[in-house]
Amino acid sequence: TQSFQRLNREYFQSQLTQPELCWSPARARRLLGSYQERHDRVIISRLFDSPQTPSYVLDYLMYHELLHKFLGIGRRDDGRRRMHDREFRLLERRFRDYKAAMEFLKTL
Repeated sequence: TQSFQRLNREYFQSQLTQPELCWSPARARRLLGSYQERHDRVIISRLFDSPQTPSYVLDYLMYHELLHKFLGIGRRDDGRRRMHDREFRLLERRFRDYKAAMEFLKTL
């Protein structure tokens, strides 16, 4: 909850309503997080529910999923979902600890 509030203020000018926030049932290594638009829910892999996980990594994962909420899940011309387009990637790189978070995630 604190992560959401901090990120909402810093990156989204407090425009977002808080989604349901939860850990995944399993310690997934492939799917690190997801945003379920239909249920307005952010799920982060239980793998990161550990004192060894730096707070900037949790913030990055939350920020990434909140970008999906902020931008919405669009559709491409072929009808498939558009998740990580150019705008998304540009905004994602604005996260203050982006490089450090990416380095940490590469170690998994």
